[in-house]
Amino acid sequence: MKKINDNEFQLFNDLLTNKCGMLFQQERSYLLERPLQERLKMLNISSYLSYYNFLASSEGEDELSYLIQLLTVGETYFFRNEHHFSALSGYIFPNLKGKAAPVQILSAGCSTGDEPYSIVMLCKEMFPDLWIELTATDINQKSIDKAQVGIYSERAVKQMPPLYVSKYFQKKEEHYYLDKSIIRSVAFRQGNLRDNQFYQNMGLFDLIICRNVLIYFSKPVIETILSRFHSILKPHGFLILGHSESIYGYSSDFQSVEQCNTFFYQKKDFLEPKNLSSVQKIGHTPEALPVNTQPLPLRQPPSMERMPVAAEKAFNEKKIQNPEQEYSKGIQHLIHEKQEEAWSTFKKILEEHPKHVGSLLCMALLEANKNHSAQALNYCERALAIEEFSPEAHYIQGLLHENQDQYEDAQKEYQIAVFLKNNFSLAHFKLGKNYHAKTKKKEASLAFKNTLKFLEQEPEEPFMIYSGGFPKDAIAQMCRQYLETLK
Repeated sequence: MKKINDNEFQLFNDLLTNKCGMLFQQERSYLLERPLQERLKMLNISSYLSYYNFLASSEGEDELSYLIQLLTVGETYFFRNEHHFSALSGYIFPNLKGKAAPVQILSAGCSTGDEPYSIVMLCKEMFPDLWIELTATDINQKSIDKAQVGIYSERAVKQMPPLYVSKYFQKKEEHYYLDKSIIRSVAFRQGNLRDNQFYQNMGLFDLIICRNVLIYFSKPVIETILSRFHSILKPHGFLILGHSESIYGYSSDFQSVEQCNTFFYQKKDFLEPKNLSSVQKIGHTPEALPVNTQPLPLRQPPSMERMPVAAEKAFNEKKIQNPEQEYSKGIQHLIHEKQEEAWSTFKKILEEHPKHVGSLLCMALLEANKNHSAQALNYCERALAIEEFSPEAHYIQGLLHENQDQYEDAQKEYQIAVFLKNNFSLAHFKLGKNYHAKTKKKEASLAFKNTLKFLEQEPEEPFMIYSGGFPKDAIAQMCRQYLETLK
C-alpha cells in the first residue's frame, strides 16, 4: 500500500480532534504507515480513505477505540518518575494525614494501572494508617481491562524496589501477578477527559495525578480539562502533571509548589465547598485502607534513598572535563522527563563553566516551567551578556512575559527572536497565537504558515527543547487548526 499523503493524514487528525479533542503526536511513519497498513489488511480495506470513512461512520466506533489505543500507547511502569513519588511521601501525603474523611485520589490517564497501584503500595508501606480511596480512569478500555487483571511483564517492575516486588507480586514464568488486595483497592472506570459526562457524579478529590496525558490534546481542550480539574479539587487540593507538561498559558487557577526536588500544583481557590458528605462516586467502592490518626515517621522506600554522603561528595567534586558532552547528557535527561537530573547537570556545568550559554538557557527554561520568573530571567540575562544576539534567550523571556499575561512585551520578544533566527519555528508559532488572539488574521496566518514551513526543517526527533513538551507533529496540527479558523 502507498504511503499516506498529507490530505489523508489531515483527515485522520480532524477526525480525532472532532471526536475526542486528541492530536497525533508520534511520528506519522510509526502511526499511519506500519501499524495501519497491517490493520487495513486485516480488515480487508483497500485504502486509507475507505478506512477513514469507516471510522467516521456509526459502525466504526469500536475501530475508533482501536485507533485511540494505538495513539495512547506509551512508556509506563511502576513508580515511574521517582521524584513525584518522593513528593507524595515527603510532602503531599503528610499534608493530607489526619483527615476524618478518606483521602480521595484520582489517577487520570492510568493506562494499565501501574501508576494507581504504585500509589496504593506506597501508602501501605509508608502510610499504613492513611485512609485513601483511589479512582483510576483511562480513555482506553483495553488498558483498563489489563489493569484489572493485574498481570505485568518484567519491564513494568524494573524500577520498583525489590521489597515491593517480593511483597506484592508473585512471579510465574515470565509474568508478575499483582496481589489481589492491591487490585481491589482501586476503582477503575473508562472515560474521556474531554467529555463533560466524565465529570458528572465524579465527586471531589484531594489529589489529581494526570501525567503525560494533556500532550495528546489541543489547547482549547487542555484549558477545559484544567478548569474541570479545578472544579473537582477540594480546597488545598493538589495536581501533579508530567514533567514535560505545564499549566502556564492554559490556566491561572493553580499555584506552583516546589518540594522534594520536583514541582507540582495546588488549587488557588481555598473556599470550602458545600455538602462534601453528599458527594457520591460512580462505580464500585474500592477497599479503603484503615484510618488511624497516630502520627507516622517519614521514611523513603529503598529506591528513593539518597546516595551515601561520601559518594555524593565525590560526585559533586568530580570535575567536568568536557562540558559539551555533559550538556548532551542534560538534554537527554530533559528528553526522558528527568527534570531534576537535568537541573543538576546544567547547574554543575555552570559551576565550572559559568559562561556555557546552552546550560544557561536550559536552566532558564527549567526555572520558567516552575514559574520561577526571577530566576529564569536572571539566567536569560546572563546568557545575553555572553551572547548578545541569542534568539533562544529572547524567546524564553517572551514565555516569561506571557506567563504573567504581559502579551505586548511577549510579542516584542518573539519578534526579536524571529528577527535573529528567521527559521525559529516555535517563535513564529507564539507570534501566530498572539496575533490570533488580537484577531490580526493576516499576521496570524503568515506566522502559522511560517511555523509549518520551518517545522519541516526541524530534526526528525519528536522532542523539541523549547516546546513545553509538545512534539512538532502536535504543534503542526495546532497550526493547521488555527489556519482553518482564519479562512
